[in-house]
Amino acid sequence: MHHVQSPEPEICLVHGLLVACQAFLRLSMKDFLDINQLQFQREGFKAHAYLFGRVFHLNLQL
Repeated sequence: MHHVQSPEPEICLVHGLLVACQAFLRLSMKDFLDINQLQFQREGFKAHAYLFGRVFHLNLQL
């Protein structure tokens, strides 16, 4: 795993979350929903929640 270091990690997290939301919206607009792609998106959202918790020192129950 490669950790990105940034002077403003909050901006990187928000940008990543927006990109993930955009991908999810594109997937949901298709006539055929790929279950595997939806699972990847779900795992990605979990990872974002974990990172937000780590960066903002939140105690999240995931």
